[in-house]
Amino acid sequence: MAETPITRRFNVRIPLRDGITLAADLVLPERRPAPVVIMRTPYGRSGERQSGRATTYAQAGYAFMYVDVRGRGDSDGAFVPYRNDGPDGADVIDWAAAQDWCNGDVATFGGSYPGRIQWLTALHRPAALKAMVCLVTPSDPFVEWPTGVPDPMHVHWFRMTDGRAMQYTGDTDWMKVYAHRPLATMDEAAGFVSANWREEVRHNTLDEWWEPVRYQHRIGEIDVPVLHISGWYDDEELGTPANYAAMIAAGRSGQRLLMGPWGHQVNTTRTLGEVDFGPDALIDLDGYVLAYLDEHVRGKAPSRAPAPVRIFVMGANEWRDEQTWPPAGPGAAQVYHLASDGHANSRFGDGRLQAEPVVGEQPPDEWTHDPDRPVPFITGEGSGQI
Repeated sequence: MAETPITRRFNVRIPLRDGITLAADLVLPERRPAPVVIMRTPYGRSGERQSGRATTYAQAGYAFMYVDVRGRGDSDGAFVPYRNDGPDGADVIDWAAAQDWCNGDVATFGGSYPGRIQWLTALHRPAALKAMVCLVTPSDPFVEWPTGVPDPMHVHWFRMTDGRAMQYTGDTDWMKVYAHRPLATMDEAAGFVSANWREEVRHNTLDEWWEPVRYQHRIGEIDVPVLHISGWYDDEELGTPANYAAMIAAGRSGQRLLMGPWGHQVNTTRTLGEVDFGPDALIDLDGYVLAYLDEHVRGKAPSRAPAPVRIFVMGANEWRDEQTWPPAGPGAAQVYHLASDGHANSRFGDGRLQAEPVVGEQPPDEWTHDPDRPVPFITGEGSGQI
């Protein structure tokens, strides 16, 4: 099929409520006005990957906007992670919906940071928002790291997003940095000073400082169709199925869950470590997303209704459709009990899981934990981003 003509516009300025402007690149389809898909990011709005996706969506009849968040790239203001992204997102949606090349319908797209800020934006209920595509979305603070101590690897993210442009981080011994104490000066061990890192470390309880960056305790206030996407090996995996389940529990229609055999960089490789998940591990993700948007933004009913849940089953290395999450039937939750004879201290010990409750007292299990030799991680030592 021949490609249709598209129009590109660069460094378009979007005015916000407080007078600053954000920078955006636009790719517009031939037929306009059209619905628009918006991705806001702290990782740089331009690049080969961004251009390719925007072109694909424009060829499918959608305008696509890449926007630098406040304080990053060519956008005005100061970058304070997540603090302004909810109201800023609502302003961007309102601006886009009012343009003559937009038909008034807006969807949002993005993974990781750009996934979480979609939820923060949706809390402001912009009228033009018709659907969200949220990939590898982080949970609220104190969900994935409930002790109040940030994951030391997060300092890598602060270094990566220091200043306005993406920073090269390959010249730092990050494992040495992560061993540095105290946490408050871990940024100095990495060769820079981050006020954002130090402020986050200072708030080690769920106080009012965190409230503007939380969304999961208010998720029932959101009534938007959402495509939830993540991978079983994503280090932010908890948020995606939890958000799907919460929206279903709130009675929200149009929810769909896709879980693949992927890490934080979804659908980019069929292997993790030494494990190969086979040729079916990678899919036409843009095609999957566009079909979802056609249904929930354009109102095009699919010829065959897709299952609300689609998951990749490791071992069998196959995709499986389900009607609920967690799945019903054999995949339902089972209760197992921890048991041992006092030597559950390694993979060579006698620790076990058993279906029957433990009867009587068991001897204690002991081991020596060395924080400088933590449990190995299957992915890299740096913070992933999409």
